[in-house]
Amino acid sequence: MFLLLNFLNTSYAKKIPYLHLKIRLILISDSTIIGSLSTKLIPHKNFNFSYQHLKIKKIKLHRRYIKSSLLKNLSVKRKTTLYITFKKHINYEIFPVNVFSNFFPLPKEPFTYEIIFKVPKNKKVFILIPSEKVKILKKRYYTVYIFKNPHPVINPCLIMTKIRPKSLSFNYENLRVKFYYLPYNKNFFEKIKIFWEKIIKNWQILNNLGEKSYLFKNIFVFLDNSFKDELNFANILLLNSAILNKPEKFLHYLTEKKFKSAFFLKDEEDLLIEGLIDYFIDYKLSQDKKAFRKKLLIFNKDKAKAFFYVFEIVQKIGEKRFLQNLKVFYKKNFLTPQKFETFVKSLKNFYPEKLKNFPDFSKFKKISIEAQVNSVKKTLSKYIIKFTLKTDANRSLRISLKIDCNNMEYPYKITLSNSTQKIQLFSKEEPKGIYIDPDYFLWRKISPKEIPISIAHLFQKPGILVYSSEDFPIYREVINFFKDLGYKSFNSKQNTLNQAFQNIIYFGKSPFPWILNSSEEGFYFKVIPNPYNNKGLIGFIMSSSMEETKNAVKLLPDLIDYCEMIVKSGNIIFKRLDQPINGIYIPVKRSFYIMDSNNYLSLEDLVYQLIDNQIILLGENKEDASSYTEFYQKFLNKFLRINSNFIIAVDLDPAIQTYLDKYLKSEITLEDVFKFLDSKYLDIKVDTLKEILKWAKNNNIKVISIGVDSKLLQMVLEKGLLNLSKKEMLKLPEMDLFNPSYKNYLFKKFQNSPIYKNFIFENFYQAQILKRESLAEHITKLLNKFKNIQIIIFTDEEKVKYPWGIGISLKKRNINNFKTIILNSQTKLNSNLADYLIGGEKLSPTN
Repeated sequence: MFLLLNFLNTSYAKKIPYLHLKIRLILISDSTIIGSLSTKLIPHKNFNFSYQHLKIKKIKLHRRYIKSSLLKNLSVKRKTTLYITFKKHINYEIFPVNVFSNFFPLPKEPFTYEIIFKVPKNKKVFILIPSEKVKILKKRYYTVYIFKNPHPVINPCLIMTKIRPKSLSFNYENLRVKFYYLPYNKNFFEKIKIFWEKIIKNWQILNNLGEKSYLFKNIFVFLDNSFKDELNFANILLLNSAILNKPEKFLHYLTEKKFKSAFFLKDEEDLLIEGLIDYFIDYKLSQDKKAFRKKLLIFNKDKAKAFFYVFEIVQKIGEKRFLQNLKVFYKKNFLTPQKFETFVKSLKNFYPEKLKNFPDFSKFKKISIEAQVNSVKKTLSKYIIKFTLKTDANRSLRISLKIDCNNMEYPYKITLSNSTQKIQLFSKEEPKGIYIDPDYFLWRKISPKEIPISIAHLFQKPGILVYSSEDFPIYREVINFFKDLGYKSFNSKQNTLNQAFQNIIYFGKSPFPWILNSSEEGFYFKVIPNPYNNKGLIGFIMSSSMEETKNAVKLLPDLIDYCEMIVKSGNIIFKRLDQPINGIYIPVKRSFYIMDSNNYLSLEDLVYQLIDNQIILLGENKEDASSYTEFYQKFLNKFLRINSNFIIAVDLDPAIQTYLDKYLKSEITLEDVFKFLDSKYLDIKVDTLKEILKWAKNNNIKVISIGVDSKLLQMVLEKGLLNLSKKEMLKLPEMDLFNPSYKNYLFKKFQNSPIYKNFIFENFYQAQILKRESLAEHITKLLNKFKNIQIIIFTDEEKVKYPWGIGISLKKRNINNFKTIILNSQTKLNSNLADYLIGGEKLSPTN
C-alpha cells in the first residue's frame, strides 16, 4: 500500500542551478531494463555519478566517448551535454512490492528529472517512480509512463508490482492525501480512516517544526507487509503496514523527510536532526516520558546523545524560544545544503548567557557521577545529610535528587558547576539513601542496577540459539526471526555449550526448569540474567504448536520491553515488566555486606549466581546481635524479580503447617501463629521468622514447614533413640550416628548451652543428628513433590555450614544442586564454611 502526500510548494525556494536529467527506460524482458540518460553539465562544478548495479554501455561527453571511471569526478568549463546508455538487471516477481534503487546513473548532488518508461503491453506489471507529475499513456504496443520532478531530489527509486493498487483519498487543509493499497489487504479502508484521524490530531506538532513548507509537491509513502525495515528514498518512504498502528512513528518519518529534504541531508550526515525529531515528535507524543528517556540511555548511544543534546538546550533556553529560532532558520536556509549544528551555533549567538560554555555536539560527553555520604546529623527537627558529588562533565548541570526515607521521599534540584562539589540536604525523617537523577534528565552512564531485564537486550547483542532438530519445526518462525538478528545455531552433537556466552536462547527446554512459569498451551517467553556471564541474558521459549509460534512472532517487536510473556492464539494473556531502581542509589548507611570466598558482592550478583541452583539454604547465627530483616526483605524482593516460581521452606515442626496456611489466607494473625510455636527449641530468630512470613503473605508465596517433629525431638532428648517405642522409631529418618569429629564439636556446644544442661550428652548428640536428617529427609520429599520449583530454605547456621551441616546429608541422598548462605557478622568466610556469608556490620562494600 502506498500513500501520496500532495504538498503546496514553498515560496522560499532559491534560484539554485540543478542538474536536469532526461532518462529513457524500456523493459525489454522480465529481468532487464535498458536505458539512456542525458543532461547538460553545469560549468565549474564537480559531479560524481554512482552506477552501482548497472552495466554502463557507452558514455559520451559532448562529441567524445569517455571511460566510466571518469563519472566519479567529472567537471567541465562550459555547458556540456553528457549522454549515457546502460542496462540494469531486475526481478519484479520476488515480492508483492519490489523496490529498485540505482536504476540509472545517480548524481550525488540534488537534481530534477523527466523519466519516460516504456513497458510492453504483454507485461503484467505496474510501474511507479514517485514524482510530482505522473502521466500514463496507452500506445499500440507499449504502456508509456511519464514521470517529472521539477524540484530537486536525491536518490529516487523504482517500484514494480504485478497487481494494480486500489486507492483512497482525503483532503486536509492545503493537503491532498491519497492512499494506495494492494487488493489482498483486507479491511484497509477502515484502518486507513482511523489512522488518518490520529495523524491529523497531532499534525500541529509537525507544523511547529520550521515552516509549513516542503520541498516536494508530492511525497509518497508505500506501505506493505513485505517491508521489514524503513526504506528511505528521495520523496518516498517505504514502511511496513504495521505503521497503521503507530501514527506517532509515521509523523517521525514525515518530519525526518521534511528536514532532510529541505537541507539535502543524507541519513548518516546529521544525527542532530534525529535528536530534534526524537524530542519534538516521539518524546512529546510518548505516554511515559521518563521511561522514554531511560530507554534511550540504555539502548541507543548515538540517538541518546543527539536527543539529550537537544533536550539540554531546550531546558536552558525554553521550548518556545527554541521553536521560534528554528522557524527562522528553516525559512532562511530552505533548499540550501546545511548541517543542523549551524542552527545550534546561531542559538549560542542569540543566548550567550544561557548557553555559556555549552559544548559543540562533537564534544558533548556522556557523564559519569559518583557520590559519597560524609555524615548524617540528627537535630531536634530534622536530619542533615552532607555528601560529595563528583562528575567528569564539561558543562554545568542541573541535577535532581531524592532523599529516600521510610514514609516519603524528599526531592531536590541542585546546580553542579564544578567537578567536585559538597552538598548539604535536609529531611524530617531518618534518611536511608539518596537517588541521583532518578528521572533521567542527564545523558549519563547507567549503573547495572538501573537496567531492566527485558527481551530488548536479546535484540541488541546476538548470541546462541539452542534447540533440538525434533523441535525445529515448531520453533522455525522464531528461530529464523533471531537468525535475522545475527544469532547462530548451536549444534549439540558437535560442540559442548559454553554457558558463558553473553546471550543464549533455549527452545523447548531449560537447564533451569524451576525458572519457568509456562502453561501447556500457547507461546511462552522469559528472559533472566545469565548466571555465568553478568553482561548477558538467557532466554527461554516454549510453544505448543507451529501456529502459536507464528502468531507470537508477529507481536515480538512490540513486546521487547517485557521480561516475561504468554501469548495464546495471537492474544497476549500475560506480560511482565521488570522494575529496577530509578537513579544512582547511594545508601546513607549499610546494614549488611555480602561475600563469597574471595570477594564482596552486590545483592544482584548474589541473586544472579543462585539462579542455577534449585535449593538455597540460609542459616542465621542465633547469637548474632545484628538484625538481618533488611537483608531478607531486599533478598526476597530481588529474587522475586527474577523468579516467582519458588516456595519458602522454614525449619519448623510440620504440625505448625495448618496455622501457617491459615495466616497466609488471612484467617488468623501472625500473633496467633506464634501462640502455637515453642520458642524454646526454635532454630530461627523470632524477628526473622516474622519478617519472612509477612513478606510471603504480602507477595502470595507459599510457605512450608519442614523441620523436625518437636514431640519426637523431645523424646530423643529425654530418653535417647534406643528407648523409643516401635511406633516412634518408624518416624525416624535415615541416620548416621558415627561422626567423632562432629560429636566432639557438639560436646563443646553442649557444655556451654543452658537450655540442654539437664539432658544427657548422648541424647543431645542424637537429637542434633535427628534435626539435621529430618530436615534433609523433608527436603527430599519436597523435591519429589515440587520437581520444577525453586526452594528457599530458612534455618539456623549450624545446619547449613560445612562440614556438619545438612549438605552432607543431602549429598548422601544424591541432591547436589544447592548453595549455602550463612548470616553471621562474628565470623570470617572460607570455603569450608559456606558458599556465601552475609555480615551485619556497617562496612563500605555495596549491597
